[in-house]
Amino acid sequence: MATYNTVQRESLLSFFRNHCQTAMTVPQIYEKMVCEETDSVPGESTIYRLVKRLADEGVLTRRVDVGSRQYIYQLAAGEACHCKVRMRCKSCGKIIELQNDSSHKLLGDLLEKESFSADHEITITGICGDCK
Repeated sequence: MATYNTVQRESLLSFFRNHCQTAMTVPQIYEKMVCEETDSVPGESTIYRLVKRLADEGVLTRRVDVGSRQYIYQLAAGEACHCKVRMRCKSCGKIIELQNDSSHKLLGDLLEKESFSADHEITITGICGDCK
């Protein structure tokens, strides 16, 4: 199937590039685009359709937000790490990737000590320093 770069698609991609550290639900994406007065804000139903297509194409990541059981979307960049540990702010949605060796060692030690097997992606939720 051909991919067309419509004005709405480009507007949404530009939005995600400007918010690459934040994972959001579709209503949050729409609200933020309207608040920022982004040019060519797509309708909410168009955003639903576009994020699904972009996730299917691998441009966005899509995962279930445990707290709300809604899909959250984020620009798919830096997918090289096999096991991801990230912190997600419950207030603003900011994602902080923990990519240093000490955080991975701590997690590995904890999982080994408890004989626990974890998914390839672990998210710690809380409130970031900007929102405190």
